[in-house]
Amino acid sequence: MLRWLAILAVGLSMAGCAHLKQQSESQEQPETIALIPDEPTTNIPIPEKLPCVKQHQAEISHLRKLLAEKDKLIQMYETRQQDLTQVLSETATEVSRTQTKLHRLATQPGAASKIAEVEVALASLKQGESAESDRQLIKEAQRLLNMATAAFERNDYANAMNHAAQSQALIEMIANPNRKLPDSQQAVVSLRSLVLLRTTDDSQLYREPSDKAAVLSMLNKHTALSANAYQGNWLRVQTNDGQLGWIPNKQIEVRTEPQNLRH
Repeated sequence: MLRWLAILAVGLSMAGCAHLKQQSESQEQPETIALIPDEPTTNIPIPEKLPCVKQHQAEISHLRKLLAEKDKLIQMYETRQQDLTQVLSETATEVSRTQTKLHRLATQPGAASKIAEVEVALASLKQGESAESDRQLIKEAQRLLNMATAAFERNDYANAMNHAAQSQALIEMIANPNRKLPDSQQAVVSLRSLVLLRTTDDSQLYREPSDKAAVLSMLNKHTALSANAYQGNWLRVQTNDGQLGWIPNKQIEVRTEPQNLRH
């Protein structure tokens, strides 16, 4: 019996030590507070690294490249246009010289025949209905014919032939039915003979036959011009200094002074 009591006492003693040890350890250890774990941070991309901005930058680069290519193309066309303008200017000058030489060789029968031919064509033109802009051209054609007749009466057959040829060129222009077509279907038509003109007032010289085209220069009143082609109601003219451009036919009149064709 004493033996079992001794065992029980020892057990209770050990249990008490274990309890005190646990209590002591719990007092010695600081209390831990459960912290909420930090959420993983996300790096916010700077604007230039955003996918949409990258895409826009690529598109901008592409458009800049296209723009540079178009600029080169425009420059090439402008160069070609300048070359073409130079060729047209030189051609018109050469045509004028050739016609002058031809008219110097005019004889009395030749001049008389030309004047008669133009008189018939002009009379036929006057019988039909004409637009207001064409009526002005008809008056100018008549003036040229009158100048041709006056030159013939002075035995100046060269100027008689020259003025008659200019009158005929205007008559053919007025009679051309294609001038009534829409602008998109109009074509440039060369005049058979250069027509010597001058501006009736201060006028603008255009690059193309349109009042929306670029203005090449301002022409003072009575600026001398020579017309070598037409499109609709526009005349392609050349100034004495070689500048080539377009002007509405309502802003011109024929030059009345006779040319010196005897030399």
